[in-house]
Parts: sequence; structure tokens; C-alpha cells
Amino acid sequence: MVLAIIIILGTILRAANLEKAAAFNYDQEVAAFWLKNLLVDHKFSLIGQEISVGGVYIAPFFYYLMAPFYALFNLNPLAGNVFVTLVSIFTLIAIYKLGKQVFSTSVGLFSSFLYAIHPGIIAYDKTVAPSNLIVLLSTALVLVLTKKAKGVKEYVFIGMLLGLSFSVHPTAVLLVAISVIFVEKKFLPLIFLIIFIFVSPLLLFDLRHDWLNIANTLKLFSFSQTGDFVWRFTESIELWLVYWAGIIVSSDMVFIKYPLMGLAIVIWFKAKSFFKIWTIIPLIFVLFYPRHVPEYYLLILTPIVLVYTLGILNKKVRVLILILGIYFAVKNIDFSDNPTGLYYKIQAVNSIPKNRPVTVYFSNDLGQNWGFSYLFWRQNVDITADSTQKYLIIIPASREPQTRGDLFGAIKVAKIN
Repeated sequence: MVLAIIIILGTILRAANLEKAAAFNYDQEVAAFWLKNLLVDHKFSLIGQEISVGGVYIAPFFYYLMAPFYALFNLNPLAGNVFVTLVSIFTLIAIYKLGKQVFSTSVGLFSSFLYAIHPGIIAYDKTVAPSNLIVLLSTALVLVLTKKAKGVKEYVFIGMLLGLSFSVHPTAVLLVAISVIFVEKKFLPLIFLIIFIFVSPLLLFDLRHDWLNIANTLKLFSFSQTGDFVWRFTESIELWLVYWAGIIVSSDMVFIKYPLMGLAIVIWFKAKSFFKIWTIIPLIFVLFYPRHVPEYYLLILTPIVLVYTLGILNKKVRVLILILGIYFAVKNIDFSDNPTGLYYKIQAVNSIPKNRPVTVYFSNDLGQNWGFSYLFWRQNVDITADSTQKYLIIIPASREPQTRGDLFGAIKVAKIN
């Protein structure tokens, strides 16, 4: 009963005002065109999205998993938001099961509740990107690895989870390194065979393109690091602890964050070797990775840090964290419209005539014009470079307050001839 209430609460917090809150930027447009190519043009792809550093592609299964939702929603990009919302609910349930399995039912409920109401996690769960699967994959993997009795079925599942990690983000591949340490070695051939099946589209792509993906992946580590080792070590530890503290309580307040960072150190030393190894491998990666490390590179820490921290703490501290979590949830969860998001971009596109060729120009802040190419296609707007019918889309509208036009959220559409 309590878990059902938590699931309903988590769903409401993620789905409330979803249509008007959904973003439609670079990652979402890439996904939309990929799925349009699959569902309309019937083109099957061997690769998924190119990652942010450029030249490296992940495997395509995240998009294949999302394809039924796009088909059901008639290629409306909101399908992606519905898909990742469902992913987040499955993650919430898996976190509950993990807490119950490793510690107790109460730890499972505490962990799933904090996950359900965490403002930062909620904001992330609303973003359609392949990395949305990381927390679910890592939670499911911890669940299987901590199961006392494991047979062939469990090891097949481990192989599938690890294979899917190549469709999520390169850092999720760290799960392979972690798993190798804890699985029975006689099952490694089976696990690697299943991983190979999931990675085979990428390998086939590389075979056809002179090993482009592998070569560019190796280049990621060819850059020289700046600063001495002590400086990099200190910076990496700080990033690791800040992420840990932020998962427990979503607050940047110094008197909240720093005690939680200290608590993380205590928890790490008190925890068993499984937890120590799982959390130290991402830290080693951060330490030796020569490029900037965004926060989402540490997503594989989320379930194990949340569950094990709450499981090791005594009840009084656990209740205090629960109170803080509720306070910051009430204070920071945002249900407002996204004034430059999918809903208003669709409205802006629908304001442009569809029965004749038009030319569209943009005046926008950096990155704000992503999504329109797909929406022009989906809404049957005929875009040409030399039409006599010209329109200007201004994002946000405050960029050109003197220009007259129709306003959709913070998007202005002006006819300029």
C-alpha cells in the first residue's frame, strides 16, 4: 500500500503538466529524426546518438525501445517524455526492491520515496536522452549481483543489462568492469557473448567505416591532463562527494551539502567491499579522464549511494534526511510551463502557413532553434530558401521586443514581408 502511494506520487510529480513542460532541443530532435527514419522511411540504423565530445556513437537500442511509443503517438515527440517517465517509475520500483533485498522493507520505502520526490532527479527524468536508462540499468544490475542465489537466468539478465549499457552512455560501460569483479568466472563467456550480441551493430558499423568509433574513443584519452596529480585528485574527490551529497538531499546550501559530504566519507569506510568497489571505480574514471566531467557521468552511482547510505544510517539520521528531502522537494519542484519547449514550438510552427512554400529565419539564443526542423517536417510546413513568404522566429521573444508578431510562450513569430 505504501509503495503504491509512492509510485503514484512519483508518477504525478513527473507527469504533471508534462505536455507544456517538455523540452524539445538537440537530444530530443536527434531522437525524433532517428525514429522518423525508422518508422516512416524504414531505415534501420547500426548506431545511436553521437555523444557530446563528437565522433563517438553509442549503440541504437535506446531508440528501438522508444519506437513503439513514437508509433503509438503518431510521431509526436511527447512520446519520448512518456517513455522516460515510465522508465523512471520502473527505476523507483527497482530501488525499492534493492533497499528491501539488501537491508529491509523500511529502507526500500525510504529510498524509493526520496527518489520519487527528489527535485534534481525529477528534472532529469523529464529529459529525453539515452542516459535516462543509466539509473535503471545500474539499479537492476545491483539487484541481480546482490542476489544470494544466481543461476543461468540471472547471468543472462546481467549480460543483457551490460549489453544495453552500450546504448546509453560510454560511462555506463563502467558497469562491465564492476560486474566482472563480482560474477562467477565460469559465467563470463556467457555474459560476454550476450554483450557481443548487443554491441554487434556498433562493431558492424565500425567494420564498414574503418573502425571510426573505436579510433575516436581512444582519442578521448589522448589529451594531456592539466594540473598536477594532487590537484586532479582533490577535484575528483570533491566532484564525487558533491554528487553523492546531492543524491541524498537536493540542496546547494553549504550547511547542508558539506555535512552530507562528510557523511559520505563515513559511509564509504563503514560499507562492505561490494559498495566500496562499485563507488570507487567511477572515481578512478573521473580521476584519469582527461576531459571535463559533467555530473551525469556519475549516474551509475545513484541507486547504490541512495540505498546504501540510508541503509547504513541509524533511524534518527534517516528520518532527518527524510524531513530535509520533503522540505527541499516542496521548495524546489517545478511544475511551470517551459516557455520555449515542445508545446510552444508546435504552436509557433502551426502559425506558419502549410499550403505554400515559406522561408523561415531565426533570431535565437544559443541552441534555442533546435527542434524546429523536425516540427516543420511533421506539421507539413514547406520550407524553402527563396520564398516570397518570409517569417522570423525569435527565441526568446525578449531578444527583439520591438519586432511585432504572434507570441507563443516565449517564442515570437513575425511575418517580415
